[in-house]
Amino acid sequence: MKGRATSKKTPSPQDLTRAAQIQKVEALVRDTGIPVPWAWSVVRGQLSLNEVLLRMSQQDKISSIVSRHGVEKALAAQVAKGQLDLELMLRRKREKEHLALHLKRDPLALAAENGTTMRLYLHGLQQRDGTVSAVDAFEFDLSSAEGPQRLHKLQVKLMHPASMKGTVGESSQGRSAAEPIIRPQERFALSNRRLFEAHDAGRTCRLETLEGDELRGMVTWVGRYELGLGQKGGAEIVVMRHAIRQFEEV
Repeated sequence: MKGRATSKKTPSPQDLTRAAQIQKVEALVRDTGIPVPWAWSVVRGQLSLNEVLLRMSQQDKISSIVSRHGVEKALAAQVAKGQLDLELMLRRKREKEHLALHLKRDPLALAAENGTTMRLYLHGLQQRDGTVSAVDAFEFDLSSAEGPQRLHKLQVKLMHPASMKGTVGESSQGRSAAEPIIRPQERFALSNRRLFEAHDAGRTCRLETLEGDELRGMVTWVGRYELGLGQKGGAEIVVMRHAIRQFEEV
């Protein structure tokens, strides 16, 4: 009995095209080492090989920045593409971390908690040594040789532990009594960023209060309402930001 004749299916043009594309993809992967998805993008004409190599290089750089510096991928991508300076990005990261740690710092509340005798420099060229208690958003109690007082925080210009040697600002020229400035928008404009950049660079700064007290030192921390000003020997003066009328790096 005669067997049936078998016919071999002729590949369609689409099949031939697909086979050719697969061959090209395999060759690209073999010759360049690019991943298969990228090779398909090149074969289909969606990207050039140079564009793929550039993107792969950027992805490697992004991964390296994220791993090395612990920053968000979106910021790392801007650095890799040349849209953001690496040093600027790292400084912004340090600023964010610093403010997260210190922005809500409350030196008066800390002094009350520790029972530290503080020396407070008040508007009206007054000075008080005493212990702080009952600190709230705007006022606090001070027990000193002059007796107990309820003071508004705006009355305070500067403070430091009473055990710190020396008296701040008394040798300054042109000191004169002045009232605190009540309206925030009328005070000396001094941003967190400017203060942090001085701190981050370790620069010596000069500042002057509304009453003419002049201080020099390095910014040790930046809070919402105060800042720390480091002195020689590790001492620190707390400066109330509302009391500043001039600030400069020297």
